Formats: sequence, structure tokens, C-alpha cells
Amino acid sequence: VAVTSPLNLLRELFTVKGAGTLLRPGALITRHEGCKDIDLVRLRELLASSFRRPPAEAFFVRTPSVVYLEEAYRGCAVLAATPLGAYLTKFAVSAEAQGEGIARDLWDALAAESPVVFWRARPANPIGDWYARLADGLVRLSEWTVYWKGVPHESIPAVVAFTLAQPVDIPRNGS
Repeated sequence: VAVTSPLNLLRELFTVKGAGTLLRPGALITRHEGCKDIDLVRLRELLASSFRRPPAEAFFVRTPSVVYLEEAYRGCAVLAATPLGAYLTKFAVSAEAQGEGIARDLWDALAAESPVVFWRARPANPIGDWYARLADGLVRLSEWTVYWKGVPHESIPAVVAFTLAQPVDIPRNGS
């Protein structure tokens, strides 16, 4: 639903920026322990759509601790429990659903239950700026940018080392 004045109606209807206030229902996000009750074929398709290349088979061998999933498999957040906090292994929104606010709904769901969370993204990741706004801190390296939220200062070196040691789940050109 978009709310605007009659004087701004044309701008609201025919421009990308609009001139009113957009109201939208939140996405229904479900929490799953591990991969119970998850359609792995649909999850694989979601990851491939979001990253525009298929996930590595090894990704599906490792059982996550928690998966947050949008009801129609248009977005997911996959977390692994570690002694340092929750490691966000994958955060994905399908290409068709990007811009609908599903990412924010996923983040809100995982952040409500994971006060300490950390993750990494390639430097060219298109949502790197959004990640930076969510994070308490980050380290930019040549291959990865490591982000964290709620990590105690003294644990940051261990978080960075752990994150950099993780396998690549969505290989680029076979690497």
C-alpha cells in the first residue's frame, strides 16, 4: 500500500522514487533447527538464484545449527554455532524478491536470537554497504570482508581467523 497526497499521485505512480509512504506486510520467516523440514532442492535453487551460481555440494554436507527461511523460499539465513558465537554462513534473497524487504525481515529474525553473530562477504558483494551498516565492526581484506555484531573486543582476532578458515560455499568459476 502506498499513501500519498493527490498532488503527488503521478510521481508516486510513474517514478521509481515515489512521493509517498510505502506500507508492506512483513515476510513470514520460519526458524528451523538444522535442516529438519527444509526442502533442500528449493534451498539450493534459492542460493543459486541469489548468488547467480550454484552452491558447492559440500555446503549441503555440513548441517547448520539454525536456518531462517522465508515461507516461499525467497530468502534464507543459515547459521552455524561456534564457541565464538553464531557464524552466518549464508544470507540470501532470490533475485526476484530482492528489494521487497525480505533481507531486513531475515536479519531481524536472526538478530533477535543471536546477540553475537559474524560473517564474511566478498569485497565486491553488492550488499556490502548494508552489511557494514548492520555490523558493529569489520575488517577489509583482499579476498573477504569480515563483519561482526556483538563480538567482544578481545574475541575479534579469533572471529576473523575462524571466518577466514571457512570453506567457500558458492565457488567463483570453480574456485
